[in-house]
Amino acid sequence: MKLSEQEIVQKLLAMDEEFKQLHQQHQEMGKLLTEFDNKPYLSPAEEVEMKRLKKQKLQRKDEMYRKIYEFRRTIEV
Repeated sequence: MKLSEQEIVQKLLAMDEEFKQLHQQHQEMGKLLTEFDNKPYLSPAEEVEMKRLKKQKLQRKDEMYRKIYEFRRTIEV
């Protein structure tokens, strides 16, 4: 039986502390980026911070997908 990506995420959140931290950081960064998006304008420092957050958020997402891929490989073997 193949698990959906959401089911794998739920399993990893329950059993993998690193994945849980990555997931929480990814969500927190998303909230911060939403706050920047809601501002009428950004200062140059805020623009730099927004770009930095976007890169870090993407890194977290890439790492989570790597863990999802590895988990999927272990259950399909």
